[in-house]
Amino acid sequence: MHPASLLQSLDFSHFETDPSPSSTSRLVPPFTLPGYLQTMTLSCIAFTSLFLTLYYLLSRFTPFRRLDHGKSVARNLAGFLVSGIQAVTATIAGLIIITQTNSDILLAQSSWANWYSAVFVGYLLYDLSLILLTDLRAKKSLFASIRSHLAVYIHHLAFTIVAPITLSVRNHRADYIIGCFLLMEVPVIFLHTQNVLAGLGRSATRLYVYNGLLTIGSYFVFRLAIFPYMFHRLAQRKGTTLLHVHKTLYTSCILGTIACISIQVYWFLMICRKAYRYTKTQSLQKTVLVEDAKVQEAFIPKKME
Repeated sequence: MHPASLLQSLDFSHFETDPSPSSTSRLVPPFTLPGYLQTMTLSCIAFTSLFLTLYYLLSRFTPFRRLDHGKSVARNLAGFLVSGIQAVTATIAGLIIITQTNSDILLAQSSWANWYSAVFVGYLLYDLSLILLTDLRAKKSLFASIRSHLAVYIHHLAFTIVAPITLSVRNHRADYIIGCFLLMEVPVIFLHTQNVLAGLGRSATRLYVYNGLLTIGSYFVFRLAIFPYMFHRLAQRKGTTLLHVHKTLYTSCILGTIACISIQVYWFLMICRKAYRYTKTQSLQKTVLVEDAKVQEAFIPKKME
C-alpha cells in the first residue's frame, strides 16, 4: 500500500551522474533519525490530543450524552473524525509534493516528503494505541486484539519499521512517488464520512448513497489506476514504454507492486460487495413498506359515497 518496496528497488544507474542543479540541488535538509523520531512523537501526541478533544466535546455537548451507550458512540465518531482529518492532511501533503517535484519524478525534492512520512508514522502509532486500549477496555486480551485486527497490526508495524529505513537510504530520491502514495488516502476521506453518517443514523439518506459512490470512484482512481499512472511517468523518465518499464526495475520492486495491487483489488471488491448489499437491503425495505401499505389499505373501510 505504501512506497517502501518501490522506492528501495528503483534503479538509478541509468540516469546522468551530474543532473541539472535546478532539479536536484539540495533544497531540503538530509534525513536524520533524531529529527524523524521527534516529528513522529509530536505527531502521535497531536493526533492523540485531537482525539481526546473531539471525544470530550462529543460526549459532553451533543445529544449522545443522553444515550446509554453515548460514550461509545462519541468514541467511535471521534476516531472516525481523526482518521478523516489525517486523510485530508495526507492528501494536501501529497498534492504539494507532486506539484513541487513534477519536473523530475525521481530527482526533484520536496521538504514535505520526509516530514509527512514521519507525521504519518506518528498517526499509525496513535491508531494502534487507540485500537489496543479500546480492546483492553472491552476486556479483550492482547492476543485477542491482535487476532481481531491482524491486518491492521501487520500494516502499521511493518510501515513503522520500514519507513525510516527507506527514507535513510533513498537519498531524497523519488519524492514524487511518495506524493502519489499519499494521495491513496483520498478514499479514506469518503470512507470515514460514510462511517460518521452511519453513526449519526443517516445511512438511509441520499447523502450516504452519493458518498458511497464517491468512495468507490475515488478508491478505483487513487488505489488502482494510480499504479499504471506512476509506471507511465516512470517510463517517460527512463525513456522507455509502459510495457517495457518493468525491465528497468528490480524483481523485488515488481513483486512488491503486484502484492500492493492485489491487496487494493481485494479491498475494492469488498467495498463493491458492501455497496451491493446496501442496495439490495434498501430495495428490500422499500418492497416491505409498499406491501405493508397495501395491506393496511385493504383493511381500511372505504367511505360510503
